[in-house]
Amino acid sequence: MDNVQIAILTKVNELAARFGIQATVLRYEVPVSGEPAKVARFEKMLDLVGLGEATHDLKGTDAQIIDALDNAIRLTPKQRTRL
Repeated sequence: MDNVQIAILTKVNELAARFGIQATVLRYEVPVSGEPAKVARFEKMLDLVGLGEATHDLKGTDAQIIDALDNAIRLTPKQRTRL
C-alpha cells in the first residue's frame, strides 16, 4: 500500500467515524443492517461521497477521490465525544 492509498483509507475512516460507523465493520455491504437509524447514516455518508444506489464505485484519479472524501468530511460535523 502506498502513501496515497493510506491517505484515502484514513479519510474514509474519518468520514465513517463522523457518522458513528466503526471502521472495523466498514465495507460497502451495509454494515449496520437491521438498525434503521444507522442504515440512514451510512446511506447519507455514501451519498456525500458520491456513491448512491445506482453506483457502487468511487472512480477517478487519486486526487479526485481525495477531493470527494475531503468535501464529504467538510460537510459532515464531527461527532461529539461523550465524557
